[in-house]
Amino acid sequence: MKTKFFYLAMYILAVLPLMTACESDDPPATGEPTEQTQLATPVVAVNVDINAKTITASWPGVENADNYHYKISGDETLYETGETRLELQPYSKFEGGSHSITVQAVSTAQPDLFSPSEWGKADFTVGSAKLQTPDALNADVNKESCVVTVSWAPVANAVSYLYKIDDGEEVPVDEPEISFSLFDYAPGEHSVSVKALAEGDAPTGRSASVKAVTAVASSDWSEVYTFTITDEPLPGMLGNKPLDHARLGDFYLNDGSLLRGDSELSKELADACIGIVFYAGRHETDQSDYTRPLTAGGPVLSSTVHGYAVSLTHVPNQTNSDNPGGYVVNEFGIKSRMCNAVTDDGNTDVDTRTEHCYTHMGTIDSEEDFNGYYNCMAMLKHEATHRPCCLHPALEAAINYGKKNCGWEQSLDGSAWVWTRIEVGDIYKWQL
Repeated sequence: MKTKFFYLAMYILAVLPLMTACESDDPPATGEPTEQTQLATPVVAVNVDINAKTITASWPGVENADNYHYKISGDETLYETGETRLELQPYSKFEGGSHSITVQAVSTAQPDLFSPSEWGKADFTVGSAKLQTPDALNADVNKESCVVTVSWAPVANAVSYLYKIDDGEEVPVDEPEISFSLFDYAPGEHSVSVKALAEGDAPTGRSASVKAVTAVASSDWSEVYTFTITDEPLPGMLGNKPLDHARLGDFYLNDGSLLRGDSELSKELADACIGIVFYAGRHETDQSDYTRPLTAGGPVLSSTVHGYAVSLTHVPNQTNSDNPGGYVVNEFGIKSRMCNAVTDDGNTDVDTRTEHCYTHMGTIDSEEDFNGYYNCMAMLKHEATHRPCCLHPALEAAINYGKKNCGWEQSLDGSAWVWTRIEVGDIYKWQL
């Protein structure tokens, strides 16, 4: 038994050196890592050529990498390439914004030896061949000031803008805001759109064939923005327009307000209408001083002239007709001039009355005087100074215009006929 154990021990001792000798015969490997190594991070660069409309991303090859992953900002897709240079397309996708690209080096041949790199990143901005389209349009319809204001966000590098309302005329404007009267457009829904102009397209006063050479073009038209103009009356008034917004054809109401000329008149509004505007603003030939009342204690008008209206109110006046005790008040006729001159003994001075009825009234001869107010002043001054015996029904009717009833009657005072002005009814308090 002892002999068997002895031989077994000697055998083991003989085998161990042989095994050690076999292992030491293979030389150790050189140039290969004994553990996994991470690849170097790609150094990415991006070149943007706005003229050629190309975007090129590139990076030096990474040692031991045979493939690359890349991602583009705003896109969740993971792309792969075996190249170290690629073109980002389409160009229009990146135009007019800031972006980034990230690249990772990988080894598909020896993934156990080389782990993927960190992500290398490059930011880049692509200028637009067109200006940015105006946005953030907003319209403020102010009923108190009767002004509509449309504004939009300023566009970088825009020289000026064009706007159009209801797809009408294109109007240039320098600032990103426009204002116009509430009454420039009919009640209802309207639209506005805006375009930003580049230097070469902006109006400069030069010939239309001469344009600046720029790499940027004007923007597209903005999306249409809609706003609404309503037609409700002014607070506490019958009309829907204040006097300072008078326009040709507007209806002038007896409460001092105006109604748009394109409005449909109800019976109430038709009854309240006393005039129609035939000229807006003060005419250049109007010499009248409206701060001076025509008669003592008479109304003093504002010095501001908003316009002129043709009268629609009835102003009854004297006409010749048979009536016991004198003439009747009638709205269909008017005497241009009457004289109450009498002789020293109290009888009718026929000669003086005839002369005064057919002589020049003492007013200016100008054919350009606009509305006769100046003439009224001249007539009153002339007659008060030279002919206090004369009365002027037409002039009196003009001065008292707006009264529901105003006329003249002639009565016999002893042996003389005397003209007397009569007043009946309420006074309309209005002025234009």
